[in-house]
Amino acid sequence: VGGLPADLREAVSILIERHRTHGDVPEWRAGRWTEFCKITQELEPLNERLRSLMPQSVATVASPLAVGLVACLIDALEWPDVELPHRIVFGFPVVRLIPLSNLFRPCEQPATISLADFEAGGKGAVERAVAHVARNAKAAIARGERARVAAAYNQSVAEVSQGQARGPLPCSEVERHNFERLHPIPRGAIPKGETGDDWRAIDDAGWSKHNEATDVRVR
Repeated sequence: VGGLPADLREAVSILIERHRTHGDVPEWRAGRWTEFCKITQELEPLNERLRSLMPQSVATVASPLAVGLVACLIDALEWPDVELPHRIVFGFPVVRLIPLSNLFRPCEQPATISLADFEAGGKGAVERAVAHVARNAKAAIARGERARVAAAYNQSVAEVSQGQARGPLPCSEVERHNFERLHPIPRGAIPKGETGDDWRAIDDAGWSKHNEATDVRVR
């Protein structure tokens, strides 16, 4: 117990004391859970109101979230990222100055390219990203790493099935919407664990220039 963070040590102490004085920890925890579920239901009108404010691009991903409950938990727990509910509703910026969450240590690392230069690279970026992924997949298969390609593909399929993404979309469909400022981030896979025989999907924001166009202020 001594190696646990202070908040977990406090939680363990509360349960031990509850058991010592009342001996009803399972029943007590069940009662707390019942009360929590009741509060969650009472907050549903607020959740629905906040969902109605979401832009469609955000709602596609975040509409299942109980944002009202998140806001109440932030208040009750004195969680430092007080802007989180607002960002869940209206979306998170992905380049330039990313708002601080107050959860991580400061580490200033300014963007190395301007926003104008970043946006200028959007034209034809979809086709370049598709070609980049295709080359990497072909090279991986040639090395006998077919599982590497499958890991990236399966993760994308899973995100679509869970409502976190749309697709797959052909390049012509993307072009039809005139997404000239769209900067796709190619997905690949890297070894997972020490054995090197398993893979996990990873998105290459270095290739897409998102990393270069972002002001990093925390680590």
